[in-house]
Amino acid sequence: MRYPNNPILHVLDPLATVSDAGLSSGCWVETIQPSQADASDVFLYQRAATASILRGPQAGQQFALVTGPNVVGRGRGCRIQLIDETVSRAHATIDIGAAITVTDLDSGNGPYIDERRAVSGPVTAANLISVGDTVLVVTRESSVAHVSPSNRPEAVVEFARSPRGDVRFGAQKLAAPVPPQRLEPQKFPIQRTLVRGRAAFHHCSAVWPALAGRPRPGLLRELRQPL
Repeated sequence: MRYPNNPILHVLDPLATVSDAGLSSGCWVETIQPSQADASDVFLYQRAATASILRGPQAGQQFALVTGPNVVGRGRGCRIQLIDETVSRAHATIDIGAAITVTDLDSGNGPYIDERRAVSGPVTAANLISVGDTVLVVTRESSVAHVSPSNRPEAVVEFARSPRGDVRFGAQKLAAPVPPQRLEPQKFPIQRTLVRGRAAFHHCSAVWPALAGRPRPGLLRELRQPL
């Protein structure tokens, strides 16, 4: 990322939110892989601690932790992303500050500190942290060169343009449309139905004697006519 009027490139934390990463209006941003960063680039995040997996599906693996909250879980975006099926998507946070604190994120089985379930509690390198079937320890880095927001470049444009006030339009009253009227109920044409039924009865009575013998196609077509 490049701040306005500043040629030095800065590398943002890929797992931080937009507000915490240092991104502001007017910045020029390019997506790169961590391995593509140059030695002259300024990293806006540094490793503050290391989480080492002692037991579990990922035993022997290490994760870099930064200052602030670090989410532990199976979900995407977790700084400590585990493949342990007994771990929630967002299981707990490991907050790196003046002290290292482990906090539960309403997980199903909660984090444990030295085999004791804890909603929130401080830990050191001597404490074992258990999440599901995974056991890990957190050790703080000896020297951390963290770039705080106050030490970031001064050439940051908080707003790319001046504020603009939209014109407020006056209210306009419109006449409401007339709703449609309810239709009057129509009576069932019982008299017409009876007249048609009587005529059909006489018609069938007139052609019925002809059916005593061999039926003819002309009479059948006449009987198939709708009543």
